[in-house]
Order: sequence, then structure tokens, then C-alpha cells
Amino acid sequence: VRRMLTSLLVSRNMFEIISWSFTDSKIEKILKNNLTGVSIKNPISSELSQLRTSLICNLLSTVQKNINKDINNFSMFELGPIFHRTNSFKQEEFVCGIRSGSLFEKNWLEKQRINDVFDIKADLYSLLDTLGVNFDSLRISKNSKPYFHPGKCGTLMIGKDEIAFFGELHPNVTKAMDIKVCCNVFELNLSM
Repeated sequence: VRRMLTSLLVSRNMFEIISWSFTDSKIEKILKNNLTGVSIKNPISSELSQLRTSLICNLLSTVQKNINKDINNFSMFELGPIFHRTNSFKQEEFVCGIRSGSLFEKNWLEKQRINDVFDIKADLYSLLDTLGVNFDSLRISKNSKPYFHPGKCGTLMIGKDEIAFFGELHPNVTKAMDIKVCCNVFELNLSM
């Protein structure tokens, strides 16, 4: 399944990244994720002081580094574990993708167009189709995670289970990360 999802996203013009399971607690605070993080007592560095509660943390950090190198138009994904506490320690497998800036570089074949929430939703739906999810069983809720723009996001549900989230990142998040381009993200829980 992992190889199939990776091949699909690469065919949709997204780069795969593989990052640490550790992340910067400052980025976690910016996202205001409603999951309780797991701090590391003896971290490798101060920038890697917590286990990630979302794959978005390291993807955003990579977008920020690319923008610092004047690469604004970037699409990438990561497939890996996230960690959080409920009554006990919990680990779940997620796939997360992000598109920043324009969908295409300016060229003679395509008009330049900034990516939007519908592009990232199409990426998510192609993953669900590959996994054989019955679209009739899906319900979209407008409620979503705090790091998404309130009017440009959604949560996909099967029954009462939230299986995926998608949308444009909240302007407060991109501003705090010093990212001056629009970023759209999807997250899909593969542990459901």
C-alpha cells in the first residue's frame, strides 16, 4: 500500500520527503494542534525537542527552507508516523501533502495559476480512490483543525470517524513561519 500511495503522489507531481519523527516545539505551538505532544527529555538539538503530532510541522519547515532559497512553487508529501498522548502513548500512520505557490511554473503551454484548496482536495480524493474507499460513505464536515483557514477547509468522515483533513493553511500560521505564498495541505490517517 505504501509503495502504491507513493507512486500515485509522485505521478501527481509531488516530491517525497523523509524527515525526522522529531520536530521543533515552536512549530507545534504555531499550529495549535489539539493533540497532546510528547516531549523528549534529552533531544538531539533544541529544534528537535518533541515528537511530531502532525507531518505538517516538518513539511512547513521544508517549505520555509525552499522559500529562503527563492523556490516558492513546491509540492511535496511525507508518509510516516505521528505521536501523541491520550490516556497512553499513541502512534498513528499518516500521509500528508502540501502545495505552495503556483501550480505550474510560467510556460507557453499552461497559464500560471496559484494552487488552491481544490487541487489539494483532488490529491486527497485520488489517494482515497486508490485505497478503494467508497465515496458514498464519505461525509464532509466544515469543522477542521485550528491551523486551517476557517472558510477554506474540510474534514472527511466515515460515520463518526475523522479520516482526513484538507484545506488552506491559516494566514496566521504562514505569517508566523514567514511564508509569503499560499499553502494548501491534506492529511490522511492510514491507521483507521
